[in-house]
Amino acid sequence: MIHYLGKALGAHFRSGRMLFLLGVLGVALGVASVLSIQIINLNALGAFEGSVRAVSGEADLSVLGRTPSFDETLYPQVLADPDVAAAWPLYRVDVALAGEEDLFLEVIGVDLFAPPRIPWRERPEDEFAPLRKPGWVAVSPELAEQRGWQIGDSFGISSGSRQATLTVGALVDFRSLTPLASARMVVMDIAQAQHQLGGRGQLHQIDLRLRDGTDVETARPRLAASLGPAVDVMAPEQRRRQATGLLGAFRLNLTALSLVSLFVGGFLIYSSTQASLVRRRHEFGLLRSVGSTRGQVLGLILAEVALLGALGVAIGLPLGYIVAVRNVDVVSATLTNIYLLEEIETLVLPLWLWLIAAGIGIGGALAGALLPALDLSRRDPNALLAAYSLHERSG
Repeated sequence: MIHYLGKALGAHFRSGRMLFLLGVLGVALGVASVLSIQIINLNALGAFEGSVRAVSGEADLSVLGRTPSFDETLYPQVLADPDVAAAWPLYRVDVALAGEEDLFLEVIGVDLFAPPRIPWRERPEDEFAPLRKPGWVAVSPELAEQRGWQIGDSFGISSGSRQATLTVGALVDFRSLTPLASARMVVMDIAQAQHQLGGRGQLHQIDLRLRDGTDVETARPRLAASLGPAVDVMAPEQRRRQATGLLGAFRLNLTALSLVSLFVGGFLIYSSTQASLVRRRHEFGLLRSVGSTRGQVLGLILAEVALLGALGVAIGLPLGYIVAVRNVDVVSATLTNIYLLEEIETLVLPLWLWLIAAGIGIGGALAGALLPALDLSRRDPNALLAAYSLHERSG
């Protein structure tokens, strides 16, 4: 049967090229739609997680305002808590690069002498330069390479009506901590960021590390109660769940669109397989007449469809990746404008995602062809060899 399978598949392609190509197109369409949308879904959440890990990876808890910012007088209260071993404030603001309204940088004001480890690529020559030199910033190697910046170069930025000139003083590589970290994060001394970008006396976040042996779930509600209703105290996993819930409807809509495409692909497989089997009914009637069992005929048909599905998967996987790359900017802009989350700058494609897409392609092809294959394999050889009735059960 294996030898016959090879010959039959070649004959099927030569006699019905359009039906064969229609089936391959159906699988490729379903695989490409599912893969591209799941790539975007996965990396949309990954962009947020990458930002959290890069900035707050060493924190046990984060204090976040229920409004865009909160008063910095809460910082001494956090430090005074008996369960807090260390804390460091953050001031974050998006700024537009002068001359390029579509390019935004995220300025992160930090205390450069606080506990978190800064992943320097090139350290500042003078460790007090971030404090003494107005507009001193550290940028990512990717951003510096993209813009052609060197240490000592200056560039203009704007935040609302405020304008400032920043000077590249060092390189900081957040992607050494997590590959999904944004390349557009710019590190600045927190006092300078507040002064130049209009946030005097305001913070956006306080990260803290608890003392050894302190239970996070016990300390979190107590700390939240002591700080008052203006802020939330959240663990990294809570922030992840919050982002997952925020993106839930958006991701569901994208997934529903991919399932529609998958259904269309399955219908194409069903239709092309049904038409092909009607044309080849005499071939299968002869096979049954010379002793082939119903199971062998069914296995032969499904094996052909599986090979067709594998070819569709081979086309659909790169096509899905290309579609994701071409549309990531549009989706990223939607996430930033509506949900105020991080832009998707890099696409990470784990092996399991490729395997799931391949499994969906081949499994969908087999599922689409199963009903016509079962119908034909159950037919009596006399009915298959009869000259009348091309497909009497087409309803």
